[in-house]
Amino acid sequence: MVTISGASDDLVEVAGCEGADEFNCERWQGDLVAPGADEQMRVHCWYDDDGCWQVGVGQTIEDRQLPPWPVTITQAPAMNPRNPGYSALLTIDAPAGTRLCHRCLNSSPSACERRHLAEALKAGLKEGTS
Repeated sequence: MVTISGASDDLVEVAGCEGADEFNCERWQGDLVAPGADEQMRVHCWYDDDGCWQVGVGQTIEDRQLPPWPVTITQAPAMNPRNPGYSALLTIDAPAGTRLCHRCLNSSPSACERRHLAEALKAGLKEGTS
């Protein structure tokens, strides 16, 4: 189970997959990539102007459909009794071995993204596609 939520006003927390970590970023996105790279899902987490963390999912590219992984969005647990919580919690039932490639939206492509692109290009060449 992969979980994604926000904390404080500049921290995205990801758990449950290879590459999961805490990311210091107000606008973050990542790609969950299943073993073999056939199934992929883009995930988002951002801190809005009203002081709440938002989450969402989408396709990684136009011609790759969303995988059939169950997705839920609920309220993230409270940080302490005085703070009832200000983040949505995204939970994705991704296959075992799924890895995360991530980046802050205002940064350059990460090494993981470059590796992911190289793997996708290599897979396309193996299939005889361009």
